[in-house]
Amino acid sequence: MRTANPQNIKADFLSGLQDVEDALADVVGKGILPKTRLHITESSFLAASVLLEGFINDLFVACINKKNGPFVNYLIGRMTIESNDDHAKRAIQFASLDIGSHLTLEKIRQVLDPNSWNISFPTAGDLKGKANQWLDDPYKTNFNGISNAHGALLETTKAIRNYLAHRSGASQVTMQAALVNARLPAGFKRGANQVHSVGSFLDSKPPGAAQTRLATYFTELKAIANQLCP
Repeated sequence: MRTANPQNIKADFLSGLQDVEDALADVVGKGILPKTRLHITESSFLAASVLLEGFINDLFVACINKKNGPFVNYLIGRMTIESNDDHAKRAIQFASLDIGSHLTLEKIRQVLDPNSWNISFPTAGDLKGKANQWLDDPYKTNFNGISNAHGALLETTKAIRNYLAHRSGASQVTMQAALVNARLPAGFKRGANQVHSVGSFLDSKPPGAAQTRLATYFTELKAIANQLCP
């Protein structure tokens, strides 16, 4: 993704998401076997979730780059100036740190994500907390405006991704719990029965719904993108 302009980052994300939707519609429309359809449904969810993670990561970096004051203050507030020289020690009270003018886009990435794994936000609360610490307005306000439903969806995305990646007992328990979160959008959460096939779950419609859960997921991701980058 392009990382210099928040609007470019959103445009890239939405374009990538549309590519996933188009590919899914093209394959499903060819009358494939049910087992293959479920596999492709899971793969489409994974592709969208990866795009989402990259979008949030790149947007965060770009927002800091646009207005780095809060991030610089956060960093400087956790730094100290020390010396073993007596003269220098007495001069520390007159010293100041200046990193803001040197904090390029690439250096912001190096500070936040030195191993290039993407910035990790375990929960929606952590995402908002970091936004409050590191971002200036209007970007901070945009992140704080994430609804409870979308916050739950972000956390559930991680839970489903982990299960699809590991298929472990622990990841399954976490996913089942996440999918009954009362804050989730009604068109996505599961009912009383546990999910035994993620593909079947995503490809099904909740009672009274007009579209599948995966289609609802795509719709909600677009809404999240527009909230974070109006």
